[in-house]
Amino acid sequence: MNVVGILPLDDRPATCLFPERIAAIAALKPILPPRGSLGNFLAPGDTNALADWLIRTAPELDALIVAADMLAYGGLVASRRAQPSFETASARLSILNEIHRRFPRLKILVASVIMRISLTAADKDAEKIYRDLIRYSEVRYRFETLGESALREEKTELEKQIPPQTIRDYDRTRERNYQINRALIEMSANGIISDLALLQEDASRFGPHLTEQHRLREIIRKSGREGQILIYPGADEGTQTLLARWINRSDAPAVELFYSSESRSADVMPFEHCPLSESLSNHLRSANLRTGIGANLPCVWAHNPCTDKERNRAVREIEALLNSGREVAVADVFRPNGSDPLFMRMMNERGLLPELSAYAGWNTAGNTIGTVLAHLSAALTLNGAVEPARLTAQRKFLWERIADDWGYQSVVRERIEADCRKRGIDCLSLGGAYGETDAAVRRELSDWIQETIPPEKFGCANSKPTVRLPWARTFEAEVTLETQGLENNIKTGI
Repeated sequence: MNVVGILPLDDRPATCLFPERIAAIAALKPILPPRGSLGNFLAPGDTNALADWLIRTAPELDALIVAADMLAYGGLVASRRAQPSFETASARLSILNEIHRRFPRLKILVASVIMRISLTAADKDAEKIYRDLIRYSEVRYRFETLGESALREEKTELEKQIPPQTIRDYDRTRERNYQINRALIEMSANGIISDLALLQEDASRFGPHLTEQHRLREIIRKSGREGQILIYPGADEGTQTLLARWINRSDAPAVELFYSSESRSADVMPFEHCPLSESLSNHLRSANLRTGIGANLPCVWAHNPCTDKERNRAVREIEALLNSGREVAVADVFRPNGSDPLFMRMMNERGLLPELSAYAGWNTAGNTIGTVLAHLSAALTLNGAVEPARLTAQRKFLWERIADDWGYQSVVRERIEADCRKRGIDCLSLGGAYGETDAAVRRELSDWIQETIPPEKFGCANSKPTVRLPWARTFEAEVTLETQGLENNIKTGI
């Protein structure tokens, strides 16, 4: 069995659980570090323990997939802080040099994040600074780089509102992370890293990230890795995409693309910096998938912002594709942080959801696309195989994505957060209200599941849904379906 080591970005379901599920579908044996070593929300991962884990695990691996931000800083949230220094972060990454020296045939695939245009909003008090810093990043770029002098007054006013130390820390953190990405490109050019993806976290059409991207692309060009190291929107899904790349390493499967609204395929999605069509194209390349046209090809359907008429047409056409025997994967990018409820109700009423090969509708468009392409890549390896564990893994992950992205994100989360606001509870930092909020989420989502998508409709009889809030906030939930016999293929820790 092919063995893949995965060092996740942090301990959230999207970064830990999703790759495990996808690997199980593809008959891979994933090995992840103990979850406790990855930190939790504001607490960074134990980088020393993780370096030791990498060295111990490397001898039994066929491939190693690494989220550089966990190794260098202790995770995604930690990557937005001014400490550790560049020197410390760079020294932590040097463990990859040692692994390559000891095991030169081991493929090392790395995903690294280009910092978003703000810091972490850890509570309600920090949320205003978070939003002001986003606007400041955009205004400063437009004033200083694009020469829009009319923005001088707004820039000055924002500088008065944001604590000076916050701006200094933000700039220092950006510069350190940029230098780390430069170092990773050099490691790729030197053959230490076999595959490198640079993922642009939450951004917009203006900001310092554009300058960094331009400089990084020039470094990539000079290193001779142009076309091999891609820069595109994403972050949390990075290890999933690289897992898809490993699954598709022998042959790049072809897929046919569809949009719910073709006329809006060039729209820039929220929190992203480039058109949806460009982002999707780069995600496909990064996952080692190619596009084509043909009646037998699997379909990737991007459900993007559309009219009611276009939504109705999309559901009918998806149904026709499924009825013709084609595999269909749906990337629900209609809005950030959850499914399009109208679309999902229509799909559910027609009994189409259990027939999909993959589905996601979480967080940003880039996050959703990465998960869908990785899930589809794994599903394509089934190719009619009758292997109970893998088929169960496929049905299970499909159900989990729908229950989470539709049930929690688009239905239950809105109710829970409305109740929290009414009671004066901070949704970004639940504190002492964590226990009761977690219980409320579990109760409400369990009821919704039973009424809307009971597991037996997906061929998962005798399965028990479990629900919890993985971090002390309402932003994400962990929704799993425990089915006997699936977990035999998953190994965590050494």
